[in-house]
Amino acid sequence: MSRDAEPLGPADAQKLRRERYMQVLEAHGESLARVARSYAKGPTEHEDLIQEVALGLWKALPSFRGEATLKTFAYRIATNVAISHLRRRRIHEPVPEGADDAPSPETALERAAERRRLRRAIEALPMSLRQVVVLRLEDLTYAEISGVMGITESNVSVRLTRARRQLREDLGAKP
Repeated sequence: MSRDAEPLGPADAQKLRRERYMQVLEAHGESLARVARSYAKGPTEHEDLIQEVALGLWKALPSFRGEATLKTFAYRIATNVAISHLRRRRIHEPVPEGADDAPSPETALERAAERRRLRRAIEALPMSLRQVVVLRLEDLTYAEISGVMGITESNVSVRLTRARRQLREDLGAKP
């Protein structure tokens, strides 16, 4: 039996796990945080969800078999953790956001209102459409979204088309 084929010892396995964890956080941490934000109702819940995603990623890394990229694997974990979080959430009241750092109060109010309006429209989408929109906003390719969600690329395209149509209707109908 060659040395490469030998199973990793516990110390080597932990080292590899830490390296992969740090690699994912360095490369995709901000994007994963934005994904978490899209499922959270406010800053406190967002922070909690980021922690849940980080923990979920750490727990799931030993099951990473390399069948997908580490990026796709991380997004799948983040999405699954966020959906589980939504299922557990008991309070559905919107939380007001903090102040925007825009140059003028008028601009800040307009931008904040547009972001809230868009976020509410995205949150109102059915979960299957919301997931593809959130992942696409994170610049994942159709193939990557397909891998994260376990659906075909054609289905990703169909869902994005439906989501865009619904968002146009929802955002166009409001003043």
